[in-house]
Amino acid sequence: MARTTIPFHVSSGQYAVRMTFIPIGKDWYPEYIGEFAPCDQNRVLQPVCRITKVSYDGNGNPLSILYANGCAKLNKIWANRTTYNY
Repeated sequence: MARTTIPFHVSSGQYAVRMTFIPIGKDWYPEYIGEFAPCDQNRVLQPVCRITKVSYDGNGNPLSILYANGCAKLNKIWANRTTYNY
């Protein structure tokens, strides 16, 4: 199965969220999580989000949760999420 991106237009208080999911076994797990200010949630080509990557073992247990380039600021480009260092 391939990765899929699902945009969430729900606010968790102060952030709107986008996620990319990966299949592990029969389940889907979030791989990339992007947090945006609600007014920026559709600006995926602008440096306006914080990106987190979650890595898993073969059973779907989280191994690491890391920020893009080690930075938690809202200054990353969602469309470039796979090019950052984690």
